[in-house]
Amino acid sequence: MRRQLLIYGLVSAALIGLAILVFELVIAPAPSAPPNSPGPVAAPAAEPRAAASPDGGPADGDQPAEAEPLPSKPDGVTVSALTGRVERRSPHEGWRPVAVGDRLGLNESLRTGGASSARLQVDERSRFELAEDGELSIRELTETVHQFQLRGGRIQVDYQPSGERVMRIESPDAKAVAEARAGKFGVLSAGKVVSVAAVEGTVRLTARDQSVEVGPGQISSASDTWGPLDAKPIPKAVLLKVVDPTRRIVSARHVTVQGRTDPGAQVRINDRLATVDQQGRFKTRVPLKEGSNRVVVVSLDAAGHRQVHDLGEVVMDPSSPVQQMQIQWGQDK
Repeated sequence: MRRQLLIYGLVSAALIGLAILVFELVIAPAPSAPPNSPGPVAAPAAEPRAAASPDGGPADGDQPAEAEPLPSKPDGVTVSALTGRVERRSPHEGWRPVAVGDRLGLNESLRTGGASSARLQVDERSRFELAEDGELSIRELTETVHQFQLRGGRIQVDYQPSGERVMRIESPDAKAVAEARAGKFGVLSAGKVVSVAAVEGTVRLTARDQSVEVGPGQISSASDTWGPLDAKPIPKAVLLKVVDPTRRIVSARHVTVQGRTDPGAQVRINDRLATVDQQGRFKTRVPLKEGSNRVVVVSLDAAGHRQVHDLGEVVMDPSSPVQQMQIQWGQDK
């Protein structure tokens, strides 16, 4: 009898121990943290990595550098602003007025009259302005090339980088070309001469298989007969030397005006464009009508500098004994 009671006791104790173990491991909840104990600590978030500069260091302000937008194929050149009289021409239509918002396509042209101008853009990163007495034609518009022919006058360009895209401006005979991937610069077309004045960025001027780099604050020119001149600092004013006439009454129906300006500058005498050579010399005949004639000489460079010399009144009188009058540049006064 005792032996049975002992066995029952041992079995009961074993069952009670097993029950306690199961309760502690499976059923009982984990003890809560004391009121003042810290909770679980989250792993710190990863800091954003700053964009590296070309030399491997962090970029300015530790901010990622803004990527250049990829160029897309343009669908034309948009007229964004106009002043004065401006006209357009297509291969199948003659000259007609243009309006703000009009879009010009391949092989179309735009021209400005006196005291007129037109602001144009291919997109927000390709803008330019055609100044007075200018003519511009569209030669190529692709994702990589914006090419124009400046038949006369001056254009001011604001061209921002976009991939490998390039801006090209050529002379009327396409023998002189200005090219840039980015920058702010002016281009002047005077007959067969093209000149470039750079404000920002670098412009490559090419003619007769020769090229010159025109950097910020520099100017250069080229033509179909002479290669690009060495780039030099942009002058503060354009040179213009013309001697006032000593004879005011002539019998001839023209007057010959000659003088000197900066190489690459444009010279207009009244409404006539003079030819300027590599040394800046010019000479041209100006027609006269019977009676009083006013002769005004205007010089303009690629930077937009303008110089005006008013020669005053010249009278053409067929009965005058004076056969011809010549106005020429001489020694400085």
